[in-house]
Amino acid sequence: MREEHARLLGHLYEGVLQPEAWLSALDGLRAGTDSGVFHHVAWDHHAQCVLGGLANDAPPPEKVLEYEQHHAPHDPRIPLVMTLPVGGLLLDHHHFSARDMSRNAIYADWLEPLGYRHTLGMPVYDDGEVREWVCLIRERDQQPFGDAAQQWLHQLMPDLVRASRLRVHMARTAAQAALGFAALDTLPQALAVVSATGRVQHLNPAAQRSLAAPQVPGSHPELRVRHGCIEASDAAAQAVLQTRIASATGQRGRAVQGATVRLPQETGSAHGISHVHVLPLAATHVLALACHAQPYALLVWAANADAVLHAEQLAMLLGLTDTEARLALALARGQTVKDFAAAQGCTWHTARTHSRNLLRKTGLHRQADLAGLVQSLLPLCR
Repeated sequence: MREEHARLLGHLYEGVLQPEAWLSALDGLRAGTDSGVFHHVAWDHHAQCVLGGLANDAPPPEKVLEYEQHHAPHDPRIPLVMTLPVGGLLLDHHHFSARDMSRNAIYADWLEPLGYRHTLGMPVYDDGEVREWVCLIRERDQQPFGDAAQQWLHQLMPDLVRASRLRVHMARTAAQAALGFAALDTLPQALAVVSATGRVQHLNPAAQRSLAAPQVPGSHPELRVRHGCIEASDAAAQAVLQTRIASATGQRGRAVQGATVRLPQETGSAHGISHVHVLPLAATHVLALACHAQPYALLVWAANADAVLHAEQLAMLLGLTDTEARLALALARGQTVKDFAAAQGCTWHTARTHSRNLLRKTGLHRQADLAGLVQSLLPLCR
């Protein structure tokens, strides 16, 4: 029994990242309570409808879909499960008599024809927007869920709730990271996500093209990827680059913001990379979370001297809001905070608040440093 319990817990936490393991965990809940069906439901608070569901193979998939799309909004159990705290248990025979069930369409027209009757609902997650619960359903000739099943579920509940919360968090992080990498791939700047040792985790297309530019015979590229790591061909510049990456990833104390590495250019080089800006990616940044939640460095260099940095691109690079990114670009063009406030139609105090937030997020202390940071990303900004 302890081995089965440990195996189920393992599936729960493996299921945070692996859908197959999550299905195995839900099936373990079904088997452990002698149920015939598990149904994991995500419910939209505002739309009052099912966002999605997972069920085992016992009920026909089309019948599960029929319930989610048509019957769920009229299910008398849902108002009850919505009032329960996360981690609570709802047993239908505590609220509905046999006569009530025989007169209700959910039981009489959907569950009974499929050979099922008694249900148990468990809210496992709620963020005010979405509530998730797991429903366990027993076959028609079985008894209602008794004390043994309830006690067993209560023992598992802390881990079930914790794993559910982590699963939702990681799913959202993965979606944000996918959008983030997609956004990076559209940028005209060359960007590389690297580890503390310079090992490449991601190169956007602009970086790939820049590093793959054909060379004039006898010349050497300013930057290259060697043995999976990005490095400068000049030994002195490489030493500085390694130091800046180590600082940005917190290998030498607290992560430092906005360091520029100058690269000596060789006559005849096709790359023309004059400098690389090294920015920290904290372990909590969505791009770092997509790479095993470790601190990384973001290397940025101008792959196209005529490219233009837009506010939404700068927001993605530095983790800013759209307004903060627009302010940063305005400062880089030589405008003042008062100029920005007038252009945006906001008060000077509001613009000052954006300015303070901007400096805090970039780790800088002066507007001049911020302007220099933005200007170093691309020669032209608007």
